[in-house]
Amino acid sequence: MNVFTSHSKLRRKRIRHPRFTLGERVSVLDAGLSGTGVVDAMTGDYSIIWIWADGGLGRRMFFQGCGSIVSSLEDQPE
Repeated sequence: MNVFTSHSKLRRKRIRHPRFTLGERVSVLDAGLSGTGVVDAMTGDYSIIWIWADGGLGRRMFFQGCGSIVSSLEDQPE
């Protein structure tokens, strides 16, 4: 019996983060902060997202799934 395992058999459980498009309006909850803004950039796996916050609060980076909840405003009724 071989004690080594092929890398193809080892699989990490992938977390699927919500997917957004550039320019999409979103709401954010993060460590007691809440607000809205526009998606400016994101990583390929959508785990990190940069948002231009409304109200002149600048561009901010959020780690989805690590205390930050980002959701689309386009899916919510106004």
